[in-house]
Amino acid sequence: MPRLVLIDSGLNPRHPHVAGLKRVEWGDVGTGSPIDVLGHGTCVAAAIVEHVSDLELLSIRIFDTSLACPTGRVSDALRAALSWKPDVVNLSFGTTSLKAAAELEGGVTSLLDAGIRVVAPAFANGLPAYPGQQRGVDGVVANPSLPRGAIDLVGEGDHVLWSASPYPRRLQGLEVHRNLRGESLATAAVSAAILNGRLPALEHAAR
Repeated sequence: MPRLVLIDSGLNPRHPHVAGLKRVEWGDVGTGSPIDVLGHGTCVAAAIVEHVSDLELLSIRIFDTSLACPTGRVSDALRAALSWKPDVVNLSFGTTSLKAAAELEGGVTSLLDAGIRVVAPAFANGLPAYPGQQRGVDGVVANPSLPRGAIDLVGEGDHVLWSASPYPRRLQGLEVHRNLRGESLATAAVSAAILNGRLPALEHAAR
């Protein structure tokens, strides 16, 4: 059974889209509770579980009331993820700060050296984002023209990225444009495909 660490805003275990998970473990880094109050982590988890229902999931909450937190909190979450020995670590966020990227590089490298796939957006607000741009990471870009579940490659040479739809699972009675969408959902789609064994490591990511 594949193992996933989701570093995000936590998880709402009562949501019907994630209620069927066979094994879920919880953690938080500096938030005081593992329960999702933003809905972002639950939405990302639902997008993954839609395609990988037979899954062990560790949800680490780093976001509290907004999708922002200190860099040190992310570093702590990366260390916690490494100790759980997952197949994939999903980070549906990134930083455009080179200083923050340098602070996170060691934690991400430790995961990659352990053979763990790290999946993260390659851009944020149109700017290169880390760790999605870090060598060895499965960087993701959103492509609204792709159908949900389809994964493509973009770029060339040493800069090849995965491309996926930015849209979430549909919720009954909620129009798609009113739900969460963007790079975080594209990243979730790529994580799901990796967990299903559909996506080999990118050549430029070989270490």
